[in-house]
Amino acid sequence: MDSTVYLLPDDDGWRLYAEPPDDPPHMPAHGRLARWLHGAGESWRRLVLAAQSMPTDASRLTRWRHQLVCVLDDRINAQRVYWHLRQVVDVHLVAPAAVEARAAVIAVEVCREAMKRHRTACLLHLVGLVLAAPFALAPGPNLPAYYFGVSAFGHWQAWRGARAGVRTARWHIVRASTTVGEDLRDIFDPR
Repeated sequence: MDSTVYLLPDDDGWRLYAEPPDDPPHMPAHGRLARWLHGAGESWRRLVLAAQSMPTDASRLTRWRHQLVCVLDDRINAQRVYWHLRQVVDVHLVAPAAVEARAAVIAVEVCREAMKRHRTACLLHLVGLVLAAPFALAPGPNLPAYYFGVSAFGHWQAWRGARAGVRTARWHIVRASTTVGEDLRDIFDPR
C-alpha cells in the first residue's frame, strides 16, 4: 500500500501531515468489530462537524462539550499520520523545494522523534490507567480509565506507525513545491 505524506515546516522544526483515507460509504464492513468501528468513526465525524459549527447561543455545558470534542479531534489529527504509516510501505513525500534533496532524511528523523514522544506518552498513560483502576469500584463509568486506556492505545498505535516510518517505509519524493509548506501552514494554522 502507498500513500502521500506532506513534510511541513513547523515552529520547532518539521512535521508530517497526511489526509485521512477516504472511507467509501458503499464498502461494507466485514465482521462485527469492523462494522462497529466503522459506525463509531461515522458517529465521531458527525460529532466533530457539530462541534465545529456550534451555535453562538449554546449553553455553557454544550460549549464545553464542543470544545472538548475539538481538542480531542486535534489530538487525533496529530497522531493520524503515524497511525496511517503502520500500513504503508511506499510513501510519496511532498516537501518544500528548499529541502528536496534531504526530505526523506528529515521525514525519518521526524518519525524517530515521534517514536520517542509517543513511547513516553504511552507509558505515562498506562501508569495513569493503573492509577485509575480504583475508580472502577465507584458506581458509574470509570471515565479516567477510559481516557487513559484510549489515549495509551492511540499513542501505542502512533509509536508503531512512527517505527514503520523509520524501519520499513520507502520514502519517495514525488514532487516538490516551493510553496507547499507555506500554503499548507496557512491552511492549518492561519494567524
